[in-house]
Amino acid sequence: MVEIQNEFIGRFKPDGIITFINQAAGRLFGVPPEAIIGHNIFEYAPEVGQMLAQGAPAYADILTPQNPSITDELMLTGVDGKRSSLKL
Repeated sequence: MVEIQNEFIGRFKPDGIITFINQAAGRLFGVPPEAIIGHNIFEYAPEVGQMLAQGAPAYADILTPQNPSITDELMLTGVDGKRSSLKL
């Protein structure tokens, strides 16, 4: 299901290392998904790092072993110059 989505779907570790992205994310970054796995999300989307830095205390209160993930939305500029919504 995630591969047929037109929206960015990805997963990364707290240190930013990408563990999964779908084809839509690869198109946004202009790189095949398999080439991004293992790299840091902040290399490709510095906006993610800025968002997390600004909201880190709030996220720290939300993320727990019982609730290990969050959903958020951020606007990114793709390699084609178009703005896209990134759901985290």
